Amino acid sequence: MIAALAEVIGREGFEFADDDTYLEYAHAMREAAIEAADAARKKNFDQARKAVATIEKNCNSCHEGFRS
Repeated sequence: MIAALAEVIGREGFEFADDDTYLEYAHAMREAAIEAADAARKKNFDQARKAVATIEKNCNSCHEGFRS
């Protein structure tokens, strides 16, 4: 779900989709979400926790700069 959200918010027409920094956050969030899901499927919960922490870090960083 998070990977899908990250994909959508990076598409043309979305409010900040023309900002490279914003797109970097969205891309990093998408990749970490895919990594978390893959790790969970493999029951590698330590890796899943690390990926979720990466998602949280990118969300928080992005919200600091782009949230209205």
